[in-house]
Amino acid sequence: MWRVFKEDDMNKNKKQTEKARKAREAAMNPHGKKQAEDARAVLAERVLELRSQGKDFRAIGKALGFSHEHARELFEERLAKQRRTNTEAVKTLRRRMEHELGDVGDRLLELILSRNLKVVEEKTTADGGTETMELADFERITKAVPGYVKVQERLAKLLGLDAPEKVEVGGEGGIVTAADVLRRLKG
Repeated sequence: MWRVFKEDDMNKNKKQTEKARKAREAAMNPHGKKQAEDARAVLAERVLELRSQGKDFRAIGKALGFSHEHARELFEERLAKQRRTNTEAVKTLRRRMEHELGDVGDRLLELILSRNLKVVEEKTTADGGTETMELADFERITKAVPGYVKVQERLAKLLGLDAPEKVEVGGEGGIVTAADVLRRLKG
């Protein structure tokens, strides 16, 4: 199979291969652990880049001057690092959402329980203007409670407090619900 490369692509690949070679030499240097770690990270990035271009580990190892096993090891290290980074980001987002949902829930609960708080509702009139009216306690509560319930449901899902709605069981029948499993056990 023949591949056609632009001259710029060839120069880019040569520069990247040279960078990887220098990183490999630095990694073998017994002086400085940090320098070796940085060099290993550069090699892992290059392996990831070549792998994303569709090259197999043997070709990557040959291009960078080491075994295919080492190429696979660097690739797996880089993926593990990416997973850890993604996990940290998800945890941060989950904490932020938990905090925001908690704040919204607290405000809605305060609205439901407060007697000193005035709640107004704006309505658009037929002539295009707006009309403001104060809601009575009963109206205020009936408008706030469904919102509070939704916030609490969302928070429970976010924190994983709800039991799963379906249980998947392998077999000929495909997906089986928890009720089906209980029926089979009883019956």
